Amino acid sequence: MFITLIFTLSIILNFIAVYFLYSHWKKGSGSNKSFWISIVFILFSLMTWVMISGPEFGTVYWACCSALISWLIIFFQRKSAPFSQRKALPKRRSKIETRFSLSFLSLTTLAQLTSRYTMAVSKLLLVIIIPFIFSASISFILPLASHSFSSNTLMFGFGLFLIIWPISLLEFHKFTNPCRS
Repeated sequence: MFITLIFTLSIILNFIAVYFLYSHWKKGSGSNKSFWISIVFILFSLMTWVMISGPEFGTVYWACCSALISWLIIFFQRKSAPFSQRKALPKRRSKIETRFSLSFLSLTTLAQLTSRYTMAVSKLLLVIIIPFIFSASISFILPLASHSFSSNTLMFGFGLFLIIWPISLLEFHKFTNPCRS
């Protein structure tokens, strides 16, 4: 009974936190009151999830529940918005010729498309694989000092990857798109 009550409380706190964070994002500029309220509710919901399931599973359940709630809020907000408030995207004119033409099958065009897609896939793999290898190597070096492998090491590697990956994306974006001044 007690666990069910705390479970329900943690879902409610998580929903309130995500809703305040969403409302702060939706308003844009303004007071930071809803942002700080959401931070407080996020911390309380995280504490209740950790109280129920322990630090490893509680953190994972909290993150998954926050993601699901945020997608539900976005979905229902999209469904409930009147059609007049939705912004229509400008229609592009298609560049498809009316006559049947095989000009897009030329060897130079195919070579350009192949090289473009190959470069895009290789860059994406590098941006994902390098942070993963870095975070995995750091988290596997640490157990050698303590002579034990635990789920804390796994969570440390996962958290480190979640920190390193966005930084690598930003650095990669700065490297590929230098500032023009």
